[in-house]
This record gives sequence, structure tokens and C-alpha cells, in this order.
Amino acid sequence: MLKRKGEPDAFYYAPSCARCGKVILDFSSANVSTLGWDYSKPVKLASFDGADFFTLDCEAYVFCKDCDHSDNKPWVPADCVFNRDQRHSFEKEGR
Repeated sequence: MLKRKGEPDAFYYAPSCARCGKVILDFSSANVSTLGWDYSKPVKLASFDGADFFTLDCEAYVFCKDCDHSDNKPWVPADCVFNRDQRHSFEKEGR
């Protein structure tokens, strides 16, 4: 639950590190990494805007950068996956 003075309480979704368990509030200090991925068996999800989207048979985890190791590949910075401002668009209007 996120409490801000003068604003209604809101839910805020934050990951925790898969290795140390620390809650990650600064998404730029973490990576989303996949383990055990099998690139030979992609499953097509959809097509959009000229691109095909696939899922790989793997597990994805969030690691703080202190706990992330080079064997967790491929990875993407967590701030590309998670949104810092999780309010709905109508909540952002007028700010």
C-alpha cells in the first residue's frame, strides 16, 4: 500500500530480489533475468505493428544488481519492464 500525503491510498506493485529477497523500489537498480531458457522452442503469441511476439520456455526472475550474475541471461533492466508511476492515465491528468 502506498500512502502519500493529500492523496488516496493506492496499491503499488514492487518485485523482490529472487536471490536475497530485498524489495526493489528503484527499478533502475535491478534486472529481469531468465533462467533455463530454450530458444529452440519459441511459441508465437501474437503479431503487432509488423513484429511477431514469441514466448520462450523459461523462468523469469528479478534480481537486484548486487545479486545478478552473468549466468542469468538474457536479461533486461527492470525499469524497462516495471513502471515507476503505476497510476492510471485518468489519475495523472491535471498534474
